[in-house]
Amino acid sequence: MRTGVLVAIAVAAAACGSSDTPTSVYLEIYDASVIPSPTQVSLDVFNGPGGNQIATLDRTAAAQTSPASPLGSVVILVGTSASSGTLHIEARRSSGGAMTSSGSVDVPLIANRQVSAQLMLGHAGQPSDAGAGGAGGSGNAGASGTGAGGSGGSATPPADAAPPVDSGSTLAPTGTDCRAGSACASGFCVDSVCCDSACDSLCHGCNLSGSRGACKSFAAGSQCVPPSCTSTGDDLVPARTCDANGNCNAAGAAQSCGRYRCQSDACLRSCSSTNACVSPFRCFQNRCQ
Repeated sequence: MRTGVLVAIAVAAAACGSSDTPTSVYLEIYDASVIPSPTQVSLDVFNGPGGNQIATLDRTAAAQTSPASPLGSVVILVGTSASSGTLHIEARRSSGGAMTSSGSVDVPLIANRQVSAQLMLGHAGQPSDAGAGGAGGSGNAGASGTGAGGSGGSATPPADAAPPVDSGSTLAPTGTDCRAGSACASGFCVDSVCCDSACDSLCHGCNLSGSRGACKSFAAGSQCVPPSCTSTGDDLVPARTCDANGNCNAAGAAQSCGRYRCQSDACLRSCSSTNACVSPFRCFQNRCQ
């Protein structure tokens, strides 16, 4: 399969939807080309394949960590007066003002339901393969779908349908809880919070009290590197702390644990076997002697 092609489209009625549910499309956008910095994605929405353009949406996409991570998602509200039809959506991704990839998808609508679709962008300038027809909606509101170049039985949206409206990007703002940078508008998830930068220096964090989402330095004396045992297990390397300028102080000299060995990043203070003692000492009555 060549790039620049729709790789997946799933169309389904929202579970337990009511007549009050707005006709809408939940679109997830992916790109096989990983760009590890935020990029721009533009969407053009058309009144069915070959129809007139009725909306343009622009979004900042998060930095990618892998082809499996989405660029982001957007909800397009169509209007409750639409009883059937199809939206044709074209997407373009750009970085530094140059277009890097593009793609399109035809999404069959279901009145008073939210349908879901996925769009994979491919290298700019390459043709799209014809895709298979999308899955029909479930429940009483069935619909025939079209993939890229596929065929289906949907009509264009009726003239009285409200034009699509962008309900807003689902990418989270800074200060919001997160699990991955792909969920954040900034592209950075640090300390489980959407952060304004990579914030990858020691003595800096993004979830400090009063400044969630902003990369700030720790207070002087805060631990930046935990203590550790030397490779021989005889000595303890003390913890490193932050200075007043947000720098991690240099490691101090290793400290002897005396007759005991260093285990689990700490000097032992008692023993249950001779393995806890430094040679030539032996463990007797829970003490290295």
